Amino acid sequence: PYPPPSRMPDPDSQHESVERSRLQDPRAMSFGEHLEELRMRLIWAILGVIPIFAASLIFGNELLAFILKPARASLRDAKLPTDLLATAPLEVLGAWLKVSGVITVALGVPWIIYQLWRFIAPGLYAHERRFAKFLLPFSVFLSFLGLAFLYYVMLPAMLIFLIQFGASVGQRVAERRRCAIR
Repeated sequence: PYPPPSRMPDPDSQHESVERSRLQDPRAMSFGEHLEELRMRLIWAILGVIPIFAASLIFGNELLAFILKPARASLRDAKLPTDLLATAPLEVLGAWLKVSGVITVALGVPWIIYQLWRFIAPGLYAHERRFAKFLLPFSVFLSFLGLAFLYYVMLPAMLIFLIQFGASVGQRVAERRRCAIR
């Protein structure tokens, strides 16, 4: 059932053939070289979004006003006060940083995708690269389209439900107490 010993592949000869094929393709990289390239692409992706994060911190008030506009409108429609309440000393700072982080990732998507492309592209065939060159701008467009859909369609719908639900929960408990007292 087993091949004769002379037919068994020699592990050293397999390693030599891999090395020979690697030498024939100048673009071939070892596992360590791949990890080093991935590390560099991640560093470039992070360095590229740092200015966006700094700008989002500088314009934090304007960004918070833009993001809170649908919430204030939903509160106003529900005839509730439009001022938001901070219940902890660090809550406002936490909200500021979260908004800045989300804006940074949202606006940094093209740069992050570009760095991902720079890591993946050398390993693709020419026909795969052509296909990906169409998909990459389209994915950036769809990312921004999804953000616009979230802000203009889903966020108002969610806020209407959540604000009405939250406002009605307290009223039902108060009504039950009034009925029980009578």
